[in-house]
Amino acid sequence: MSQVQFESIIDFFEEVLTVTNLSPIQRITLKAIRAEPLDTKNVILKAHPYDTEDFTNEVEMFKFYSGKSDYAPSHYSDASLCFGRRSGKSTTIGAGLAIYYATQFDYTPYLGTSPHATIPIISPTKEQAGEVYAAIKNFFLRSPWLFGKYLDGKIDSFQEEYSEDDMKNPSRITGGQIKLNNKVVIKVMAADISKIRGMAVPFAILDETCFFGIEGNDTKNTDKGIYEALAPALSQFQTVEGMALVLKISSPNGQAGLMFNDYQNRTDADTLHMQVPTWVANPSIAIKYLEKQKKKGINFFNREYGAQYTASEASYLDPLAIERSIIKGLELQDPQKGYRYVAATDYAAREDLWAFAIGHKEFVMEKEGDKKEKKEKVYIDLLIHWRGSNGAELNPEEIVPQICMYLKRYGVTYCMADQYAFAALKPIFAKEGCLLKEFKLSNQSKIKMMYSLQIQLNTESLLMVDNPIAIQHLKDLRERRSHISNKIQISAANNCHDDYAIVIALCSYQFDKTSPIYVGYSVIEEEDVIQNKDAMGNFIATPTAQDLADFVGVSRFYDNRKEKEEKEKEKEDPNDPDSFWFSV
Repeated sequence: MSQVQFESIIDFFEEVLTVTNLSPIQRITLKAIRAEPLDTKNVILKAHPYDTEDFTNEVEMFKFYSGKSDYAPSHYSDASLCFGRRSGKSTTIGAGLAIYYATQFDYTPYLGTSPHATIPIISPTKEQAGEVYAAIKNFFLRSPWLFGKYLDGKIDSFQEEYSEDDMKNPSRITGGQIKLNNKVVIKVMAADISKIRGMAVPFAILDETCFFGIEGNDTKNTDKGIYEALAPALSQFQTVEGMALVLKISSPNGQAGLMFNDYQNRTDADTLHMQVPTWVANPSIAIKYLEKQKKKGINFFNREYGAQYTASEASYLDPLAIERSIIKGLELQDPQKGYRYVAATDYAAREDLWAFAIGHKEFVMEKEGDKKEKKEKVYIDLLIHWRGSNGAELNPEEIVPQICMYLKRYGVTYCMADQYAFAALKPIFAKEGCLLKEFKLSNQSKIKMMYSLQIQLNTESLLMVDNPIAIQHLKDLRERRSHISNKIQISAANNCHDDYAIVIALCSYQFDKTSPIYVGYSVIEEEDVIQNKDAMGNFIATPTAQDLADFVGVSRFYDNRKEKEEKEKEKEDPNDPDSFWFSV
């Protein structure tokens, strides 16, 4: 084996790749991978407001983020880097190490019958692989030494897309590759066991390992399956200490898989597992950005940016945030003048609850330091449900009139409901003189709606009446994540219900300006013109008096709003039974 002049990997990153802003933990991680000594003299001070402590030296910092009791330089056969998002784990550390291993060793004596050594960077998807490929390519183009020495100064060494099987079939193209003149090929590819076998591999990166899938799910391309397919490819290079390595890089995704196993065994001498939050790996990340991400939920934040192995099924809403939203002791809030009310219902036949909610929005002035700031508050004023006794099926002809009674009392223009049983319920609402609107509930639209609810709770922008069942439904919401596709699903925990959570979210979603059903109107709101949107995001005009007459089925509709205003001015009772008033 011959090795070029860069004995220190930090020198290689700084002098060849021109990466001069490595954070302390990135430098420590690179040194640990290459079994280089760590500094024991210089103090490492906190570099970000989220940091919790200073470290007396690199060894102490290594011990803290590796879980080991001491640092003993060791050449590992594999290593796991569990870093938070936006920490440079793939495009800086991963891409840089790929180039280091591609250029710092002479693999020729160990190739046997293989024409070249292959350094694969394997990602869950072609798109993810493309990001890493672009980073590696940019490093080569940015470095005159790399470009001239290993590519002969020719850009035709880059192949943006390739497939060993059929270059004419785009669906089978797996990624990009770079051919070096030292018999090394760097390949960036999507995870596929069939593409891995047969290669001579001294170094490999499993990028976003936690999202390959685990045993019992994707039986073909699990993290374990990919790892085991690579093992024979590395065997011929393992006779030389430090030449062969599989590097697993990922943010966490549940408590399962190869990297989580490494985390559990991180104190073992032959295991290197670094667990590093985003702000430690990347101290330049803005506090404002992190605070915004935190509003998405503490479980999300701890997993994605805190690099914590949270459970794959976790509570979606913060129980403390739910408790803060409750108006203790108030079971019902009567309608008030000057507000536009919205409503939502979630139909149920037998076992579930037929839930119904009414809410409104207010603007309040809250003190922020020495200043007062205008803030929006969404109130859930009414929460009620019906349930069939002894398994009996609920009769919509009995329930809908009760719902419509509340709609008329609060002056609600229409009630929102999902698509289930919408067609059957709409004419029953119409018979009672009320309008039912459809909100198509899909996994994607539900995630957006629930995310909006989560933001409102976390920012203390939602207040609701005291209903123990509704509170429990909110606390029983679970976020489930797929180990294979990272797909999120939000639903009730096993043997629990989410009926109240649906109607609360659907009410509050109508006051979210990013929502396709945003109502955007209350009497005290600054806008004078009502602009409504339907569930598809299309603007719909506010119903006129004639529209309402046609809908209710009467010959004419006497709009006495002006008379009502005059009565209010004269302090007469606007609810005189002899008068007819329909609030638009």
